[in-house]
Amino acid sequence: MIAITFMYPYGEGKKFDMDYYLNVHVPSVSDYIPPEVNALIKGRSVIQGLSGGAPGTSPAYFAMTQVLFESQEDLMKYLRAMSGRPSDLAEYADIPPIVLVGEVKLT
Repeated sequence: MIAITFMYPYGEGKKFDMDYYLNVHVPSVSDYIPPEVNALIKGRSVIQGLSGGAPGTSPAYFAMTQVLFESQEDLMKYLRAMSGRPSDLAEYADIPPIVLVGEVKLT
């Protein structure tokens, strides 16, 4: 299983609009991608940061989104399908995500 993870770093005074992200961004991505490419997605999750490792500390990330694929080939089909989509990043965040592509070793 291959995962692409988008991590939005937390920063004092920085913006991340979870409502927009969940209700506008995520559905618009799904609508943009052809159904046969959407079918390649094996799972996805959106995690909102609440705190750091110690109680009362800030989270390292506002949010993390992970999208799962059976293979790197399927991930590449997804990325190619997304390549022409206009970015709406400025609508929900003022920090770019850190992107990690990796192999899932344990679920």
